[in-house]
Amino acid sequence: MLGSYRALSGGNSCTAFRALTGEKKVHVWARSEGELARVDGAWKKLQLADREDYFEFRPSEAERKDGDELWKQVSGDLRRSYLVACSTRERNGKEHVREDGLVEAHAYSLLHVAAVDGHRLVYLRNPWGNDKKWNG
Repeated sequence: MLGSYRALSGGNSCTAFRALTGEKKVHVWARSEGELARVDGAWKKLQLADREDYFEFRPSEAERKDGDELWKQVSGDLRRSYLVACSTRERNGKEHVREDGLVEAHAYSLLHVAAVDGHRLVYLRNPWGNDKKWNG
């Protein structure tokens, strides 16, 4: 797919999932910003390009979801034992540790979600397994 496992270093979770499982239908939900997010839905689905490590987006065919719809989607995906990961955007530099302890542009395993007393909770695992922990 990419020529070697070494080429996965610093890549994205979707590429790693495809290399691990062989699944071709690998996608990411990316958060839109600004007016487009308000009008069309905050989250858009990007498909991982065939045999590549980049995503394709076709606006005319785009699937979009608001936050409630995405929560239902992710909850269902986890119930079906899908591999699910998440990450934060890079805003202050690669692997910048934010005040809340999360690392920018870093992937986390999404292991479980729950709604408790009106709060939506996510259970993440840092694959680094080190002292970089959410402190919020």
